[in-house]
Amino acid sequence: MKPSHFSRKRSDNRRPTGVRGFRREKKEQGNVNLPPLSSYADAFEAERCKQHLSYRLGARMIANARTPTGWLKMPWALRREVREFRRQRGRK
Repeated sequence: MKPSHFSRKRSDNRRPTGVRGFRREKKEQGNVNLPPLSSYADAFEAERCKQHLSYRLGARMIANARTPTGWLKMPWALRREVREFRRQRGRK
């Protein structure tokens, strides 16, 4: 038997919760084009975050994880990114 909170009806003013509700809401909205990142008031903060080592390593991992050869090359790609990061920061 399902708990009572599964069978409750929602009022229209409440947002759906959970994965199914999120997917339903996303489907209803369609493709929403957001303004470019540079138009936001805190765009400089986003650009600053993109220069963090963790962001750069994550971006490199995502790029390399798409192909089987990318998985093989990943350790060297990550090491290259760390070297580039240190070179830009003026460290060894």
